[in-house]
Order: sequence, then C-alpha cells, then structure tokens
Amino acid sequence: ARRCRWSPAAGWDCTGPEVVPPHAMPPPSTPSPSSLASAPPMPGRMPPAFGPAIASACSESSIGSQCSGSSPVSNGGRNETSVRAVLERADEVDALRDRVAMLESRLHEADKTRKMWEACMTSMVGAILLGPEMNDMYKHECSALLTQALMSLEQIDRVRYVDCSFPSVPSEAPRLSLDLWHSLSASEWQLRWSPSWSMQIAVEGSHYVGFRMLLRIHSVTMAGTLRVNSTTDLRTIRLSFVEQPQMQMSVECTVAWGSLPLPLQNYIGDTVVEEFRAWFNRQMVQPNELVLNPPAFQPKSTLTDADVQKAMRAATLARELSDLNVS
Repeated sequence: ARRCRWSPAAGWDCTGPEVVPPHAMPPPSTPSPSSLASAPPMPGRMPPAFGPAIASACSESSIGSQCSGSSPVSNGGRNETSVRAVLERADEVDALRDRVAMLESRLHEADKTRKMWEACMTSMVGAILLGPEMNDMYKHECSALLTQALMSLEQIDRVRYVDCSFPSVPSEAPRLSLDLWHSLSASEWQLRWSPSWSMQIAVEGSHYVGFRMLLRIHSVTMAGTLRVNSTTDLRTIRLSFVEQPQMQMSVECTVAWGSLPLPLQNYIGDTVVEEFRAWFNRQMVQPNELVLNPPAFQPKSTLTDADVQKAMRAATLARELSDLNVS
C-alpha cells in the first residue's frame, strides 16, 4: 500500500504503488517550537515561529507580556518608575522655563537702561561738546592746523584765510552705542559721526608760475571706539579713541588764478587729510587724551584775554573775506 509520511522539512512524502485518500492519512504530529524555528520558509506555508530578532522586538513593545506569556501585572513597578521619571522631567522643564522668563525680564530691563544712557550721552555730546561755544574753539584749532600743514609745503607761499563752518545741529549729533559702562569716569562707546561741517582755505603759491587756489573740505565721516572719562560735575571731560578711528573727507581744489598741475592739487589735498589723521593720532588715540573744559560748566568770570583774541580773529577773517570779494 502507498504510505505517506509528514516531516517538517519536506512536508508530505508518499511512497508505494497505491494512493491513499487524504481522509485516510494519519494526522500529522504537532511540531515543536524548536523545530519550527529552525525550519526554512516554504512556499505557500505559514512563516516560521518567532526568531531571536522578533522575540526581542516583541519583548520591548507594549505587548511584551503577551508575547512571552507573562502577566502585565509583572511590569507594574517598571511603569510606575517611568511615570515618576516623566513627572520629574516635567518639573525640570517648568523650572527652566521660569528661569528663562526671569532672564528675559532682566535682559529687557538692562536694554532699557542701556538705551537711556545712550540717549543721555547723545544729548550731552550734542549740547555740551558740540555746542556753539565749543565749536568756536574747534574752528580755531582747525584753522591753526590747516595753516601749519599748508605752509609746510614748498609750493604754498601764503594762506590768505581759513573759513570753518561748524554748525551746531542737534540732529547731527554722533550716534553712540554703549560698549562698556562702569561710571562717568570710565565708559566706552561705538561712535559714528557724519556732520555737515566744511572748511574753505584760500592759498597763494607758485610752481614755475604763480597761482591762487581755493581748497574746500567737506563730507567728513568718522567711526571708532571712544573712551570717555568725565568728572561728576562735567567740568573736565577726557576723550580718547582705543585705536586710530576711521576717518574720511572729500577735498576739492579750484585754481582761481594761474595754473597748477592736477597731481600737485591732489598732493595738497592728501596732505591736508593726512594732517588731520596725524592730529587725531597725537591728541586722541590712547594713551593720549583730549582734555575739554566746557565753558557752560565752568565758574562764571568776566571778559578774558581769550575773548579779546577771539574777537580779533573774527575781525581779521571778515577783512580777508572782504578783500577777496573785492579782488
């Protein structure tokens, strides 16, 4: 008789001349889990039992107790520990949020204080250091500086006049940003300044032939880190730059009489610009300091010799301008 035999590896294996009907075949034996785990996959049949990877994934999932056959009650302690850890993390997050909010509030208050000091310093510079009286002093210094620089050139024989226009305009006060603050006697500021100041210088000279030339200086810009050291009563203010400030200005040369080659005109203009930069380096770049004594904060006094000299310089300038217009 034909006999059929079942095996997990080969399935049904029938031998013999006769075919036994399927209903007469003996039921297959139930395979053990170990034999199913090692059996290769067969077409058209169910996949094998859980391998190590599937068993590991199952144990880590939320139904791990069902996969392993254990009761969910056995993981109750672990779940309570996880919940406690999550709650502790939530408390830490809330504490960090409160600290961030406090720091943001303190930063906002510090920013308001910084803006207040910047506005105060801008007003003080515009009203005190760039007021009409101080600008008159700057005019005198610039006139002396330009005269000395031009008279050092061999092509220049005479400086007829120097006219400085330094208007005191509040809207043109330097833009100041606070970098460091200890007190009025120790602070640092980022300065950016573009005033509408201008200077005109009339000179006479000769280069093979005589000439008269008018120099016009305008479009002055300045930027740098300014250190301020002031007394509490503002009677004395010391200014200095931490390093050489960036300074630019435009110089125009117009020959009114005679002739002067263009390269010499450019040379004279460059000499004026370099003299201003050298002056700042000598007077205002650390360790040097420019000491100012604003008249508005000084004790009141009667008419001084300086006031007389100032009036005499104004009269001399007016006479020179009158002579130039007549000629």
